[in-house]
Amino acid sequence: MDPDRDTFKLMREGVAKKALPDRDQRARGLRNTARENADGSRSTVLFSSGEVDGKHVVVPTLFPKDVGNYGSDPKDWVEFSFPEALGEAKKRGEVFTFTTPGEADAFARGSWKMRKR
Repeated sequence: MDPDRDTFKLMREGVAKKALPDRDQRARGLRNTARENADGSRSTVLFSSGEVDGKHVVVPTLFPKDVGNYGSDPKDWVEFSFPEALGEAKKRGEVFTFTTPGEADAFARGSWKMRKR
């Protein structure tokens, strides 16, 4: 299953936008634990955007080494450059596709995160 391909199929078929898969929710659900960063902050994905074969994509650059067994310890995680991350994200089904570079960049910078009220 390719959620982004399915989204475009639904759009062509005229399904209402609110019925489409929610990228924000999908991004929030990629990891169940965050990595502890050296500065005390926590990260789950560290997204990066780029253009691949004419498509505007966003991929995580931070991955748990073992998807079935990881914690917040930085030793449980690996961080890749965009080209390496793209390959890993394809394997894991974690590539997000966008219409414009602006949409992709905004998503990579964190527009998907839950807003505090």
